[in-house]
Amino acid sequence: MLFTQLTFVVFLVLVLVGNWLTCRWSLANRLFLLGASLCFFAYWSAFDFCVFVGVTAANAACMAGVQRAKSDGVRRACVWLSVLTGLGTIGCFKYRQFLWNNLAQLAGCCGWQWEPSAGGLVIPLAISFYTFQQMSIVIDVYRGQYRISSLLNYLLYVAFFPHLLAGPIVRGGELLPQIELPPRQRAYNWSEGLFNFFGGWFLKVAVGDHLSDIIDPFWNDAALATLSTADAWCLALMYSAQIFADFAGYSFMAIGVAHLLGFTLPDNFRAPYLACSFSSFWRRWHITLSTFLRDYLYIGLLGGNRVSRGRVYVNLLLTMIIGGLWHGAAWTFVLWGAVHGLGLAVERGLRINDRAKTNLGLRAAWYLFVQFSVLLAWVLFRSPSMAFAAEFISRLLLLEGHALNSTLAPVLSYGLVLIVPVIVYHAWHVYPKLEAFGQWLPMRGALTGALVYGVLAMPHLPQGFIYFVF
Repeated sequence: MLFTQLTFVVFLVLVLVGNWLTCRWSLANRLFLLGASLCFFAYWSAFDFCVFVGVTAANAACMAGVQRAKSDGVRRACVWLSVLTGLGTIGCFKYRQFLWNNLAQLAGCCGWQWEPSAGGLVIPLAISFYTFQQMSIVIDVYRGQYRISSLLNYLLYVAFFPHLLAGPIVRGGELLPQIELPPRQRAYNWSEGLFNFFGGWFLKVAVGDHLSDIIDPFWNDAALATLSTADAWCLALMYSAQIFADFAGYSFMAIGVAHLLGFTLPDNFRAPYLACSFSSFWRRWHITLSTFLRDYLYIGLLGGNRVSRGRVYVNLLLTMIIGGLWHGAAWTFVLWGAVHGLGLAVERGLRINDRAKTNLGLRAAWYLFVQFSVLLAWVLFRSPSMAFAAEFISRLLLLEGHALNSTLAPVLSYGLVLIVPVIVYHAWHVYPKLEAFGQWLPMRGALTGALVYGVLAMPHLPQGFIYFVF
């Protein structure tokens, strides 16, 4: 069930009632929340649920081995088993067909004819999110950062339904201590919860879904041939707003639901289109994924900054390319990651962040370059093929008609109006006093009411969240 469906609202009300009824007994409360979370996932698909149970069981066994084994060799083996099981599962479902197709093309270049089997396995819902989360906790337990007190706590940490399908990717140290607290001692925050929940709903439905209706008909080869440069720029800007509204909307709703249940999830977005550098962008966009890649891949596996200068640049590029592949098995995602990796490497090599602190002109110029690069990279992210992306970007850059197509102008103009809430959200973060004023309880109530009205005034048939496929 989608967060924006009436079915989920009924489910949430029942969960809140059950959470309140069981809050006197810690064990009953945790069992209830675990049961509700498993029902939430099972509602989607029996197959997806079975894959989730299998991955969870394998990682639970690895985690138990790490905690109980006395030999460090056995404990390391359990960690590697968890990592290989997780990556193997993702590879089998998500990257198998991509690998076979590229091997077939390579074989053709060498004069060998090989046709891989047509079609691939269905990608289980949210497999990348919960697999990464479970690998991280096994690694952290091995490092001695914390100890899992019970299997029930571990299962609730993994299956907790607000973050299960599309994050935030929660680390053990962020959620497990809250699970271990008696229910009555949790930090319930109804004003924050409702504000985040309806704020995310508004972004998803009123902004993201309506922008999708405008963008999708033009994002194909036939429509692309009719676009002027101005049309293409409007569509690219609208997609950058749509993907933010869609994914940030889910994250805000997840954070809001968690607040209602007495839990605090980490922020996943922080006004990314205000970022003045590539490094700042990744401290603002999908924060929990970029933190995961930094801690476990860039630093943990590749050595981070503790290597030679040239290796640091390679590490940055590899990390972002792998981050691109995490999003999907296509060369467009690889190139999307490479754009950000090259940006990070150039930024570090030229020490632009340090120099921009005392040079306002450089800071402004680099901000424009960063956001321009992010926009072009979103075209890659959205495109169905490299050829389509190349043609779309060429229309952005080659000035093929400077005016909006007369037949498209009304539709695209409406789409640009839909971007306004995204602009308002970012402006909110520019002025700390305005943000602090929004925390005042009466104002928070008024804003929540306005968001509810916006959701009701701009209804839309429920659409899946973009990041569900990852």
